[in-house]
Amino acid sequence: MLFVLAGGLFRLAEPKEVYDGEANRVQKSGVIGQKVMVEDSSFEIIRLRFAKALVGENDDDDDPPQTTDGVFIAIDWEVVGGTKEMPSHDVTLKSAEGTEYEAAGETTGGSFYSPEPGFAKSGTFVFEVNPADIVGLQAWVKPMSFWTVAVNDYRIDLGIPDQQTADELVAGAKPEHVMTRPVERVAS
Repeated sequence: MLFVLAGGLFRLAEPKEVYDGEANRVQKSGVIGQKVMVEDSSFEIIRLRFAKALVGENDDDDDPPQTTDGVFIAIDWEVVGGTKEMPSHDVTLKSAEGTEYEAAGETTGGSFYSPEPGFAKSGTFVFEVNPADIVGLQAWVKPMSFWTVAVNDYRIDLGIPDQQTADELVAGAKPEHVMTRPVERVAS
């Protein structure tokens, strides 16, 4: 009986803005370069860089770079820790047509978490993307949640409005991107 009552209370507290049929997930939007607050911590998708190949920072000269038939997109991010613990967030890219891309490469991973209060952590996620999916591309930032409480998912517009812009970005891709590990420092 207690579980039935608790379930009813959770249903009454369901948010109005939901997606993917999950009543406990609220979708919020942002844009590249905008600081997004999560409690008193924050994260920001700072910039994009395009590359034709990936090289690990500790690779030997004999190791061949990782190449692609598409394009690699490096997304620079920063998280600033607040006094309340922020859950770990997974980051994926999603095209306007719904294709989802996960982070490529061993050292980049695809998630971040809040550092200790007063510290900032910055790094880069690298995604291997089909050049035809770049217009309207968004970063989807979702907290890992094991409970049925409401959580905020964030959809960050990466600012690629049309095919001409996408073509220019792909054409201007650097020959290689060196993958590095995240860096933690005192927040400014």
